[in-house]
Amino acid sequence: MEEDKLRICQAPIPYHYLPPEILSLIFLRAIPPSFLLDSSLSAGPGSPWFNAMATRKSILLVCQEWYTASIELLYQEVVFRRIAQIPAFLQTLEASPGKFEPFIKELTLHAFIPASHGSSFVKYIQRVIDLCPRIAKFTFASRCHLPTTARLPVLRASITHLQLHASVPLVDVLNILDIVGESLLRLLIHVPASFNQYCTTKVYYLAHLEDLLIETTPVGNENLFPMGRILSMPSLQRLTFKIDFFAQPGFETLSMENFTSFCRMHGHHLQFLHLHPNFSWTMRRYTIMLQGLLDVCPMLEHLVLHPCAGPVTHPNVKWVDIWSPHPAAAKSWIPLRQSLTKAAFPKLQRVRQMSSGLALFYDVPTLMPPNAIDTKDDAFELCFAGIEARCDMDFLRCQRPIDVDPVYGDGEEEDYSDDSSSSNGIRNGSTITISEHSMDDLYQDSVSVPTLDSEYLSSDSEHSSDDSEYSSNYSSSNDVFHDGSFAGSEYSLGDLHRGSVSSPT
Repeated sequence: MEEDKLRICQAPIPYHYLPPEILSLIFLRAIPPSFLLDSSLSAGPGSPWFNAMATRKSILLVCQEWYTASIELLYQEVVFRRIAQIPAFLQTLEASPGKFEPFIKELTLHAFIPASHGSSFVKYIQRVIDLCPRIAKFTFASRCHLPTTARLPVLRASITHLQLHASVPLVDVLNILDIVGESLLRLLIHVPASFNQYCTTKVYYLAHLEDLLIETTPVGNENLFPMGRILSMPSLQRLTFKIDFFAQPGFETLSMENFTSFCRMHGHHLQFLHLHPNFSWTMRRYTIMLQGLLDVCPMLEHLVLHPCAGPVTHPNVKWVDIWSPHPAAAKSWIPLRQSLTKAAFPKLQRVRQMSSGLALFYDVPTLMPPNAIDTKDDAFELCFAGIEARCDMDFLRCQRPIDVDPVYGDGEEEDYSDDSSSSNGIRNGSTITISEHSMDDLYQDSVSVPTLDSEYLSSDSEHSSDDSEYSSNYSSSNDVFHDGSFAGSEYSLGDLHRGSVSSPT
């Protein structure tokens, strides 16, 4: 009798549903990590981000249990790609107070703001910010400058991640830093072409900032030093420069003096330095001399090199990543690769080549770091709609170019290392096995969860304010939503069966 009881207890226990916590983990792994997704309109209507949004919508509308498990996943990042989506989304929040606000942690703006809608934009976006107390990341990535009738919203002091691209004037950047500087952990800013008009003696204290990304232009490079003087960043550990230069015929090397001056002020505790490539056709002509910059960063451990970098050396660097070169400069980077030896880098553990198809995403070297893989068995692949990337010990390969000009894709990428390369050198792909351990590491808190698509926000109602043009009637071949609420978020399964909502593809 006792043996029969044991056999019964050990048998699989049938159950009819999974707990929401387990469902959420499954759904999270069914969608690409957001650091490999570009939510801007420039990626096109069939981008991986758009496909990921369709998957999220489909999951949400399956049944009540799946709705409960996936609603937070859907709302964690809100993306506004068109101005009409802002009041439509606000209408959804105000129609169900307290229902969705706790889920919203990130807010991204790609929308063009017309001058005639500037004041209304300020009102609506500020209201959204005020209603969402848990927003920790704010991104303004519109390619168009704000009109004089508009301004960025007043952010909460609890913001930890801030990304303000080239369209945001420095004066607005500094005003925002004055509010959120104490809490910032990560910052992306653009160095303006003209700095004198913003001349200030005030120093902005970013006490907890660990990660800084700086976008530069050929003219803005000259202002790195004055920009560095007004920032205090005692905790800075990771620094990324997006390198951009004008073509200057007659010059074979590019000076990094301004970048070195910046690092002389803020590079003492840097552990990660990234020279992000600009794949301009003219960049193939030059060699970027980085040794002076590395000399003022004594604690570096992880170095990401521009493919045009000259030979370098460093006593403490353990991991070196190299972006794949421009097709026209494929052979010219061999001296750089050959210089990465134990003599030049006494603590060197690994050299990795990174596919240029991933160059759109600044965070790839840190979110898929070389030290995450110790053996060949730890290598893994990410395969989603529109995305195929694999990471092994010495190659981070983009099998299918992700939102990048085809001329820089790496469908057939050669191995340019010579025969004298060490076992940790660059080699062409071998069979990649998926490591569950590596995948779990990839999806830790450092990787932001999937994105909410405000593309499906729409409204037919006329707003009482002076900008009824905000009414957004988004429709596509697959979806038509005209009732002013977030597609899927306000609908029950019964609504779907009754045909009041079109089912996502």
